[in-house]
Order: sequence, then structure tokens, then C-alpha cells
Amino acid sequence: MKSTLFCPAADVLPDERSYALYLLSVMSASQATNFAHPRLFQIYPLREPVPPGGTPTPLPLTQTSIQTNAAYIVDDNVSLSLWLGGSVPTDFL
Repeated sequence: MKSTLFCPAADVLPDERSYALYLLSVMSASQATNFAHPRLFQIYPLREPVPPGGTPTPLPLTQTSIQTNAAYIVDDNVSLSLWLGGSVPTDFL
């Protein structure tokens, strides 16, 4: 899952790339950083207890951070994407 900013031109429609560049131009520095480098959160199973109203600790956005028996949220400050591993128990759903 690569940001539209970094995908090859053939993989992204021109209007999608224009929209992404517009968003980048009106974001603050911290928002732009999260847009270019999304955060990955493991939401099932939790690695550590999370206080009410808190968020889990972000994981490195690498293949070694992903497990097939876990669920993750990817946050790029524009959208949230839910990734479910193939071995996630149906009870989670």
C-alpha cells in the first residue's frame, strides 16, 4: 500500500495525484509527515494495554511488523485503512 505521492505515474490517475499534491500543499508539517509516512497501529491482539482514549504505539511500517493473525490500522492523516490478516479469528469481526 503505497502513497499516491510515490507510486509510478502509470499506477495513479492524474486527478488522484493532483488531489494528493493539493492536500500536501495545504497541510501542516506534521500532517504532511504523516501523509508521506503513514502510521501503522496493531489493534488486534493488542501488544500492550492502551488507556481509555489512548492509541496503541505505532509500529514501523515494514513487512516484519505485519503478522497474518493480527489486525492493523494504517493512518495517513487523510484516511484510515483496516488491514486484516488471513488468520484473524472470526470473533474479532
